Amino acid sequence: MDRLAWRDACRMGVTLLALAAICYGVYHRGAPDGVREIEVTVQMTDQIAEAAEELVGRPLTTEEVELAVADFVDEEILVREAFRQGLDRGDRRVRPMLIEHARSELLRAASYEPAEPTQAMLRAYYDEHRDSYGIPERIDVEQVLFLSGSEQLSSGAVLEELREGADFKRMGDGGRLNASVKGVSRAQMARAYGLDFTNAVFALAKGDWHGPLSSTAGAHFVRIVAVSPSEERSYDDVAEYVREDYALSDAERVVTREIERIGKRYRVEMPRGDEDAK
Repeated sequence: MDRLAWRDACRMGVTLLALAAICYGVYHRGAPDGVREIEVTVQMTDQIAEAAEELVGRPLTTEEVELAVADFVDEEILVREAFRQGLDRGDRRVRPMLIEHARSELLRAASYEPAEPTQAMLRAYYDEHRDSYGIPERIDVEQVLFLSGSEQLSSGAVLEELREGADFKRMGDGGRLNASVKGVSRAQMARAYGLDFTNAVFALAKGDWHGPLSSTAGAHFVRIVAVSPSEERSYDDVAEYVREDYALSDAERVVTREIERIGKRYRVEMPRGDEDAK
């Protein structure tokens, strides 16, 4: 079997992010100038073969093991070249994966083992973060969206027509965005249209049309139909989430400590007021 046939059999070849974790130390070994060394150990070969077998669903032949290892070496070269060219610094998809993996390595290096929290500890955590477990204020809203420079908007009669009972779904440039939306929170609206627009909408009185209000999408005319106030949820209602958050917080405490330790290797330069703004 040639390498192209092998990759086709594996659909995408042995492009396993798991191998990046298995062989993480390989990426960071020092190497002399000139030829860069890639060492594939017997243990790594076994792990590569095992991962490839999970992909194809059967034991590999000796030839297929060699092909899987060859694919891994090719990918290792590509990964190293990506780091050398700084591609990891400009890709929003790669950066979070690297950060998450680095966090895992810090926990592993610190021999972190999560302790089982007591009910008292979990309830204390809930009390400290009670607001984050509540149901936020929500609104039912109707809107008409106009894109920038819309001729309809320039007429200045939109608000009057809406207040006189015009069908808002037939107006504007928003198409399906001209709709009734129920139970939208501040966070949801801010992700869609920006914080300034969200603050302006949530400050409106219920019942009448208002606008135009500017957002990242365009100009909106908005009517608040109903307001649902925030609600607190009891510990018993969110106990499962509290346990998960407590575990994440405990791990984050260790990560923060380790970052402070390794951070001493770095010098951070920050902008200094008007000097850097000129």
